[in-house]
Amino acid sequence: MTKITSNRLGITILSLALLLESFLFSPQAICAATSKNDNILFEGAIGTPSTEIKNPDDSSAYYSGLALQGRILFPIYSLQSFASQFSANLRYLELENTANNALQKEFSGQLGPGIGLRLSFGKIIFGADYFLLIDKHYSFGSISKELSQEFTPISYYAGISMPIGTLSFGLTYTLSSGSIGTKQTLLNQNSAYNDTLIMLHINWNTGISFGKFAKDLFKL
Repeated sequence: MTKITSNRLGITILSLALLLESFLFSPQAICAATSKNDNILFEGAIGTPSTEIKNPDDSSAYYSGLALQGRILFPIYSLQSFASQFSANLRYLELENTANNALQKEFSGQLGPGIGLRLSFGKIIFGADYFLLIDKHYSFGSISKELSQEFTPISYYAGISMPIGTLSFGLTYTLSSGSIGTKQTLLNQNSAYNDTLIMLHINWNTGISFGKFAKDLFKL
């Protein structure tokens, strides 16, 4: 119940933030905006995840592995030292159970899209993402099975980004939480999902403003 409440709170915060950005996106703000924060960005990230799935009986399974994430960042509103962006995301986690041994092994792969909001204050960045993930688990050994589950975690992250020409290099720390339903796990109650990610980022400023992108898109 706590994780479900956390998800709802995250969606509310994200909605309020988007509403605030719409309010700020006035003609006066557009005139004050600077061009360097007004372009579409491509971002790639790689990092290390630490994941926990907590079952209704209070037992937990822990996983580690590799995290990959891609983003396209679209400008919403910007000033010289401030920028807000909407993001379209794709996330992939390749995980293995930390309790794996010679007799029993479990592996997991998460993949799915997401949307989010990012705020930048100089070199400091904050953001929130909402994902729709498919998580597949494979067990080998005395217990061999395959389980596919769908869930919708919310992620919050903070970090730093250092621009060098058209590229930016950054480091972020991410916290995610969600709930895996009984339909997927076949348990009598939902299972709580939590993860932390430490991610290295590289961004490429395309030099293309959202206005030009939209104009060219409608020409097609």
